[in-house]
Parts: sequence; structure tokens; C-alpha cells
Amino acid sequence: MLDIEIDRDTFANLVKVTSGAVAKNTTKPALRCVKISAHRDELRASATDCEIGVSAVVASGFAVKSPGVCLIPAATLADILRVGGDGSIRIRVDKQIELKTGKASYKVPVEDVDTFPDSQADYEGGERFGIEGRVFKSILRQAGHAAGDDSGRKYASSGVLVEVIENTINAVATDTLRLSVASGRTTTPANCSGILAAKTVSQIQAAFSDEDILTVTIRKNTVTVFSGGVTLNSPLLTDKMMPWQKIFDKNKLAGGEITDDPRSLLGVLRRVTVTVDDESPAVVWGFTEKNLALSASCKSGESETEHTVAAHAGNTDTVEVRLPADQLSEFFSLAASEGFNAVSIVYQDANSPIYLKAGEQWKTLVMCMKQRDEK
Repeated sequence: MLDIEIDRDTFANLVKVTSGAVAKNTTKPALRCVKISAHRDELRASATDCEIGVSAVVASGFAVKSPGVCLIPAATLADILRVGGDGSIRIRVDKQIELKTGKASYKVPVEDVDTFPDSQADYEGGERFGIEGRVFKSILRQAGHAAGDDSGRKYASSGVLVEVIENTINAVATDTLRLSVASGRTTTPANCSGILAAKTVSQIQAAFSDEDILTVTIRKNTVTVFSGGVTLNSPLLTDKMMPWQKIFDKNKLAGGEITDDPRSLLGVLRRVTVTVDDESPAVVWGFTEKNLALSASCKSGESETEHTVAAHAGNTDTVEVRLPADQLSEFFSLAASEGFNAVSIVYQDANSPIYLKAGEQWKTLVMCMKQRDEK
């Protein structure tokens, strides 16, 4: 029967990496658990919700007195680790599972390990590429802000498309009212693509660090991400992504472009959205050379403000465009958190979409309110 002693920090990291894949709503006890597998030279923690599977392996920081396998509820492990303590944790399985840490001892029922599903099926072969964790996580966040939560349309409006052409990687997402692409470089070339579900993207963010060098394998219906003993397996979405490159090519705007710090633009936007509500979600952006005039109105009142931007190029005529306040706010906030000190808004006229740009690698096409009303 299983009997191990493991460094508390090592165990806490194993639980942190894997427990995000634990099923949140299920009647199957095994899916609420983290599976602990101990061998003489390896300790593995695994979790799955029958779709996404995450496992993490360590080769040090533990001692195996007796090898074995057990299932421990993830919520119980989180509670035990949260109450503090130091040193090591001993896990011993007999008629019950006993966990000891410091002077505290906990006992939980034994679950049948054979009821824990095998998450390794259908994860052979595929096209593989390497990429820095920082780059992969960043482009998934940047493009992912435009992802919707709907399915069943002609094109995917949820998830994030990952498309690799040689050493260039594009992450693309849309909710059909905006379209975002973020680009980066891989460390090894490949030619493959697949749409990651939103919860797969979330698990990648949680399971891997910016410092990791990731190996990503994309197959027809599945994806695997691996680094440093941590493996994530997940199905891909089967929907098709809209022809994003053709849409960007079709909407090459010939107008003006303003550039400013995203924090400044976010502050200006927040000042005027006092009078924005669900029935009136738009802000009128008045572009006039280096001056911005923002206004909004709803049943509760009206608001307006002005702002001088850092730079302006192109059309100097006054152009007013009604734009969704929440989506611009989301872009500016994310751009600031991603470390961008300057973003641009490219505009043409009241009836055209705008581009939100951060650097050369990230741009989002946002439909104006007139286009949305006509859709």
C-alpha cells in the first residue's frame, strides 16, 4: 500500500499545477480527485475532467517507503495546504488515506483508482514545435480577449486558433463582432493549426510558467503541451475559424491613427463611461488631429471629456465613431498589463470598423456600433 513522504512545497506545486483540471461539477468521485502515483524514482500527480488531462512528475523532494497509487479529493488537498505548516507531508494508504503534516493528521476515504480515466488515449503522433512559455501564454491572452462563448455558428466564435507557419505563430480569436490576432516566433519550425477551447487556454496559463520552454504537439483532434515534467492533453475544437487574413486584408483602413499610453486612454474612457449602461453601451469617439473628444449618454444622463493624445498621423478631419465601451476598455487594460507603453487606434469614418494595435504583433478589428446595429 502507498506510503510516501514528500516536501511540502514540492507537493503544493504538484497540486497547484494539476488541480485546475479537476472536474468542477460531476457525480463521479474520481473526477474530483488528484491521482497520486509513487514509484521508487518518480512521483506523479494527475487530474482530469474527462476532456483536459494534466499530469506533473518530479524525481526528487520525496521518499517512497512503499510504492502505490491513490486518489485524494482536490478540495481536501487544497484545504490542508492552505492551513499552513512546514516540513513534509506523509501520505499513507491502508483502510483509509491518512495525511500527516506537522502535528496535524487527516483521514479521507479510499476511492477506487480504476475509476480514474486514462487521459493518454489518442495523443500519439502529430506536428510538434517549440516555443517560449512567455511568448505562447502572451499571444493566447492577447488574442483570447476577443473570443466569444458561443458555438454552433458557421465559424468558431469561441476558443483561440493557433496557426504555425514555419517559425511564425499566430493566435486568432473572434466573437464575430471583433477579430484579434497576436503573433510571435517559435523556437522550432512547424506547419500546423488547431483551435484551443477556452478552458484549455486557461489551463495552459495555470500549468506553465513564462520561464518554461514548451513543446506543443498538434494533431487532427487533440493537442499536447509539455515542459519540465508537466504534460497537458486536451481535445481541439472541431469548428472552423473564419478566414481571418482575408478579413484583415479587406479592411485596410485609409484614415487617421492616434497613438497614446493605454493607461491614459483607459482613464479617459472610464471618465466618460459613467453614463454608459446595457441599453446604451456606446461611447462616441471624436477624432480631430491630436485631440480626442469622448461623449456618452443614457437614460441617467450624459457625459463628455477631452484628451490630447501623444501622436497623430493621417487624416486631420473630424471623424466621429460610435464604439463599444467595454471592448475598448478591455483592450486598453490588457495592453497595459502586458507591458505596452503605447497603443494605436486606426480609424476611417463613422461607418467603418477600427483597429486597435499594440506593437507590430497584436491587432484587434472592432466593428463600430452602426455595423453592429445592421448585422
